[in-house]
Amino acid sequence: MPSLWSQLPLEVVVKIAFSIQEAEDLLTILKTIQDEIDLGPLEHLFELGKANSNWKDLLSQLPHLTYLDVGEDYNSFGDVFEFVAMSNAITEFLAYTVQYKMTTSDVIRLTKWFRTQPVRRLELAFVDAGGVDKDVKKEFYEAMLKCETLETLNISNRGFTDIINISNRGFTDLEFIKWPLALKSLRLNLEGITSDVVKSLASQLEDSGVNHLAIVQYTDKNTEGMEHLLRVLPRTSIKHLELSHLLIDDTTWCKLAPLFESCPVSILTLHSEKIPTGFAQDFATALEKNQSICELDLDHSDIGHADLQQLIRSFSNSSRPVKRKRFKVKGPYSQPILDDEEESLKKLAAECGVKFMNRYLECRVSYSCISWD
Repeated sequence: MPSLWSQLPLEVVVKIAFSIQEAEDLLTILKTIQDEIDLGPLEHLFELGKANSNWKDLLSQLPHLTYLDVGEDYNSFGDVFEFVAMSNAITEFLAYTVQYKMTTSDVIRLTKWFRTQPVRRLELAFVDAGGVDKDVKKEFYEAMLKCETLETLNISNRGFTDIINISNRGFTDLEFIKWPLALKSLRLNLEGITSDVVKSLASQLEDSGVNHLAIVQYTDKNTEGMEHLLRVLPRTSIKHLELSHLLIDDTTWCKLAPLFESCPVSILTLHSEKIPTGFAQDFATALEKNQSICELDLDHSDIGHADLQQLIRSFSNSSRPVKRKRFKVKGPYSQPILDDEEESLKKLAAECGVKFMNRYLECRVSYSCISWD
């Protein structure tokens, strides 16, 4: 009796094959069905898998490879950067460079990649480029930010607890002011990012197509850059703004709270280890007057119970023209919500039309429908 595999169209078999995460599992399945069906384009992949080759030999036999994602368990990223620079096809490159210190040669190779290929996406996680020559980095920034095909840029230098001077970890000296941005999504998760960097970025957003912006680890006590960003937002295309791992205090952030009234985004993520009462109250006032935010995510922020209640009331105010409203709070990692506070929030949720769910403490507000996640 023919097996199920032999009855499937080849295109379905191919889709199933490429949905398998582990190479060993994929090869096992291909070996099982090779005598039952014509593997078609999977035949070459099967033969490559059987060969005892290193990754360079393998990738050299995939000249049409356009997407490369290298995990954190790899420790010879110099070879990877060299391969990407030499490729005539790769346009999307993701690297999780944990415990790897980028060299000047690595950055030169990435610069070459941007200058020779229509790059669409670059993600570098846990980057340590502190030892790279400054002039080389400037050339890299120019090539990257001038790339008209680049849609997604995600750079993170977090995770190096053994490095004392976090400003030297790399890419915290990015300068955006010289070049217009072709990006659609930009995420900067940089410990040591300064007000000047954020200000230079904000100055370029008006004429850009950026619709998703994430600034993570902005802990500079100088909030001028953040203020400039919030003032520029109404003249940008940004629809999703994420401001995470901030250090919000009443002294400097209360003056920024009113600027959220004109924040034109649909989705706002605002996270601080602690959200103090002064800022929370001013933010609630601005939120009640905001005309566009339909999803507010406070993530794992530590925020007072009364302040949270006020924010829910302001966000769900019937005067806000947003048709669908969604409010999320996960609560601090190490401090579960108390039973009496939970009951109070449930009652408020019922009054405001909120579906309350205490799975990390999540609330959702919706005019048209209320549903569980």
